[in-house]
Amino acid sequence: MILFRSHYQEENFQRDFEFALQNLFYLAEEAPAFLCIGTDKHLLDTFGPLLGTMLQDKIPSLTVIGTLEQPVHAKNLVSFMDRIQAVNQEQEIIAIDAAIGPREDIGMIQLRKGPLSPGKAMSRHLPAVGDYSLTAVLDVKIHSRMSAARKDNNLGLAAVYKMASLLSEATAACYGSCNQP
Repeated sequence: MILFRSHYQEENFQRDFEFALQNLFYLAEEAPAFLCIGTDKHLLDTFGPLLGTMLQDKIPSLTVIGTLEQPVHAKNLVSFMDRIQAVNQEQEIIAIDAAIGPREDIGMIQLRKGPLSPGKAMSRHLPAVGDYSLTAVLDVKIHSRMSAARKDNNLGLAAVYKMASLLSEATAACYGSCNQP
């Protein structure tokens, strides 16, 4: 079930995302953990760890797993999930990752109930993670080698940074207004 879907450049994007998060926070006994998946090795895959770093800086008491300094990626995802579940099995998890999609969806951010399937776009077989998933469409699915040579299908670092910044600001505002411990 989709809880939020909007282009990051929409006029009321940050306010609308904050409202969607407030509904999540109010229903939970404690603030959810944020599992930010990605790596700093590839520009578009930095979305998760960049957002994780911003969240950690803005809300030190929030549980954030996956930052630029300690990224969660295909090689260590399972071990991180084991650690998270060992600490608190009741805490809900919002899994965050970059996504690919049709050209018209580039820049769309979606929050939905249900797990995230990390690595799916790259045909990786990783376990589904999270109670909720937050994705940002940053690139177009490449169907041929000719398409792979094109560089105009994806967003640059400025757009990825802007998305992460808007989401972290909205999360910080929501966290503060929800009076989470």
